[in-house]
Amino acid sequence: HEEVRNVIQNLTTRVLQRFIDSSPKGSCRQIQSYYDFDDAEVSSTIAILPLRITSLENDYLSHLVTLQTAATLASLDKVGIPRAVIVGVTDNEKYIAQRSFEMLKDRLIELSYVDVGTSSSEKEWKLVPKLALVEFHRIISAFNENYNRRNINSTFFSWLGPNPSRWKNIYFSEPDLILHIRPRALRSLSLELRKGHILNSHRLQPIPHMQQFADIYSNITHLNKELADRLKEVLLPNLASFSAVHQLNQFSRNDTCYDQG
Repeated sequence: HEEVRNVIQNLTTRVLQRFIDSSPKGSCRQIQSYYDFDDAEVSSTIAILPLRITSLENDYLSHLVTLQTAATLASLDKVGIPRAVIVGVTDNEKYIAQRSFEMLKDRLIELSYVDVGTSSSEKEWKLVPKLALVEFHRIISAFNENYNRRNINSTFFSWLGPNPSRWKNIYFSEPDLILHIRPRALRSLSLELRKGHILNSHRLQPIPHMQQFADIYSNITHLNKELADRLKEVLLPNLASFSAVHQLNQFSRNDTCYDQG
């Protein structure tokens, strides 16, 4: 059912691209800006995102991973996290990271790519999150030891940026998990961080709904019944309790727009 797959792929691509294109200086920030709730804990948080790409042979999947990574970075920028580091082990991850960075040139967030695969065996490359944590811990320890002697080299800057001593917190996640936080929640979250607590984000699983595909379903029903039935099988039906979908108004102060939680 290639046609169904193409429809879903195209919609997924458009949604991610639209999210990326929504500038942090755009309408959502004008209505309710994260910076209205600015907090030192957010501005002193660095994001570490381990990434592993085994192949770039499939053009669509490569583009999708690029969009996912760029969307995740854009979400961090909207929250106010000032720096994100993508960690990889091969040229595949470097390629995806660089393409993602190109899509976010006008953003406030600092972006960097670090390769941790040169000193590891290929067997360990599947454990990129572990490698990223071990190397980041080594960098932090080495920086603290050398800080007073000002013996700071380019490796430190690749990880920590131009002002390495500013980081107090680490946001450790995956490059395909868009971060949603209500602006008003930042202060309470920051308070928990100051208490020394570890905060874990939770996943929200996106589910395709018939409302999103209503026009497409209507058009193909008369052309290809088998294809229409297949589409109906993979979508949440617009029936009974499933039809109660609340549409948020991003231009209203009573609603919080989708990319802010």
